[in-house]
Amino acid sequence: MSDIASQHTGVPANDLGTRPVDGLTAPTPEDHLVDLAARQWGLVNALLGGAADPPGFAPELLAAARHALAHKRAGEVAHRWPELARAYGSGWVAACAAVTVSRPTSAAMRTGWVLALRLADDRALTNQAARELALAATRWRMDTAGELTPRTGRGLRWGQAGDAVVLTWGERRWWLRAGERRQHTSS
Repeated sequence: MSDIASQHTGVPANDLGTRPVDGLTAPTPEDHLVDLAARQWGLVNALLGGAADPPGFAPELLAAARHALAHKRAGEVAHRWPELARAYGSGWVAACAAVTVSRPTSAAMRTGWVLALRLADDRALTNQAARELALAATRWRMDTAGELTPRTGRGLRWGQAGDAVVLTWGERRWWLRAGERRQHTSS
């Protein structure tokens, strides 16, 4: 781009943008990109990260965008955690938004995991949501940084949430519950 500009202005390409104009230094194209990137980051952080609204944007439009993004995100998490979404009922979107505001780029699986653990701590998991969390625990684990990583290797695995306990070996599952003996399912 600077080669084209230098052809039209007669100023060498390496002097464009740094040539004094009335005692000032004209901004370089890189300055505009840095400014644009900073403004974009401010917008994204306001929409997803809970930061203050950036200047120059209508607050009602930002609120509408936040609302739409929260519903979209809640739908993604509900797709991965359908029983958990049912357990939260009408508070589902607000619960998802509360978790994702501190970690706007977290995956749907992790968001659901955090929400499920919150319900489990409050002893408010439904039986089906507890089964969903227990089964997820056989496939995933949370590392020390708070990120979910897939479990690797083969063998017998178990997961527990509330009264739900599951043992898995490959694709086979055995569900155990307090007061029950054994319930075998192949799916």
